[in-house]
Amino acid sequence: VNMESTISKYNTVHNCDLEHRVKIKVGSLEGRVKRPDYEKLLEEPLLKFSGLCQTQNNFCAELKAEIQVFHNDEPISLPVSTSYKPFSTRWK
Repeated sequence: VNMESTISKYNTVHNCDLEHRVKIKVGSLEGRVKRPDYEKLLEEPLLKFSGLCQTQNNFCAELKAEIQVFHNDEPISLPVSTSYKPFSTRWK
């Protein structure tokens, strides 16, 4: 998404102007986190500290979700990020 076009098309909507209450909840994340290749770690050594390489005690990477509401392929809100929450070892 081109940020300049997104900003120029941004409209403010106040809660009191909505006909229906909008609430979005992220229940869970599913999938697998791909660890960086050894070659990629050599190219970018800071990836070692990104959280994707941590395997001690089945520690899971620190993840967050960024949510943005769209209508007809156009964003109608600013993106909102979840706060950090440690995941259990269910995430693998």
